[in-house]
Amino acid sequence: KKLKIQGTAYFSAQYLNRCLSAADQLFYRAQFKQEHWAEWMDGMNAYILTDTATSDHDDGCYSVVAMVMIDGDDIAYVADLVVGQWRPHRVSNEILGMIERWEDMLRIKGVVMEKIGLNKVYRGWLEQEAKKRKLSLRIFDIPRGVNIPGKKQRIRGLQPRFEAGRIRFLNTIPRYCNDGKSVLFDPAGYRGDNGEILPGGELVDQFIRFPMHKFLDIPDALADLEAIGMDGRQVVQRTFGRGKENQSSSRPRMGRYAPDIRKRGMKSKPSANGSSHFWKDLARRAENQQQGSKIPSLWR
Repeated sequence: KKLKIQGTAYFSAQYLNRCLSAADQLFYRAQFKQEHWAEWMDGMNAYILTDTATSDHDDGCYSVVAMVMIDGDDIAYVADLVVGQWRPHRVSNEILGMIERWEDMLRIKGVVMEKIGLNKVYRGWLEQEAKKRKLSLRIFDIPRGVNIPGKKQRIRGLQPRFEAGRIRFLNTIPRYCNDGKSVLFDPAGYRGDNGEILPGGELVDQFIRFPMHKFLDIPDALADLEAIGMDGRQVVQRTFGRGKENQSSSRPRMGRYAPDIRKRGMKSKPSANGSSHFWKDLARRAENQQQGSKIPSLWR
């Protein structure tokens, strides 16, 4: 009787059953396409999306910090992602560290945070520490509460973006969560029943097992791609007005689904300019995390 009233997805989530019917599954492994960084991405609008927690225990929720870029066609590119169970000061350091890592490469518009009591504490630390580090910091408050869509409703709002292929995952995302043990994203981490190689890792699992996965912190953070700010407007804005050299003639126009690698300049390493320390940092992080992995090196 309850199954008939609640539907299979909600019923399975409530009773911790492992399976969802094909009709109820919203996200699929094949939708998590990896793409390589390319030079045309320089200077794109980018936002740091967050989901904060206060536990450093193994069974606690994760804190998530994600760097996401948006192009003129409203395609989102997840360029960086750190996930861990941290104390508040560590969360603040991860956010500011991501700004420092990417500020020479992208046009970072701001940090997107839920407008809740806990984040008032983070905000004070962030603003104080940003001044010490001489970092530009803008925080976008996202309202939560009565008459505001809940977590699961917000995550469901990402389904059209995934289905249309308007979200990509760059090869600059680290392989592991910050505990160094749990795989965060592996584009060849799962073998299907027919032998097909598909993406795996915590990032993928939290989406494809929605809404029954124990943790939904990564989808919750990325759901703010569609968030409405305190002024009633969408917070995350496309990249416009970057000049002729950065428009569609430089970035191949895509169809409904993106190929694994774009044809133009995808396999070449970014040029060595004033931001060479950035690429060295990413390469070092990738080498440390990919020992014994099937994934090729960062720029192969």
